[in-house]
Amino acid sequence: MWRSGRSPEPLNDPAISSDDADPENDSFRNLTEYALGLEPLILEPNATQSGWDAEGHLTLTYRQRRGATDVTTLAEGSANLSAWSSATSVVQEIARDPQGDFDQVTVRLVPPGPVTGFLRVRVTRPSVP
Repeated sequence: MWRSGRSPEPLNDPAISSDDADPENDSFRNLTEYALGLEPLILEPNATQSGWDAEGHLTLTYRQRRGATDVTTLAEGSANLSAWSSATSVVQEIARDPQGDFDQVTVRLVPPGPVTGFLRVRVTRPSVP
């Protein structure tokens, strides 16, 4: 986990080191920063990239930690910001390029348009039975 190799003082403060903390206020929780290979104490404004492709699909590109068994990373799409889905009828992975310990992943919202479409990356811990 990202906590290894850090000084113990900040790690004792849940406002800085808990999975749900966002100490640099960049809208990425520590757990998400770990999964995407980001530095949880440094603001990284280009952590994800989005735009429209030539076919009119909204796209999202992000890094994903390869082989991580301690987190689950899902790209999700929505038309209204309240109902999210990772189903292939909503979000399609269109590229996965290895980059060291990570993959650069690009997904797109299906079908093309609407202008009100949204994409996000959701990171969770796997549930323990």
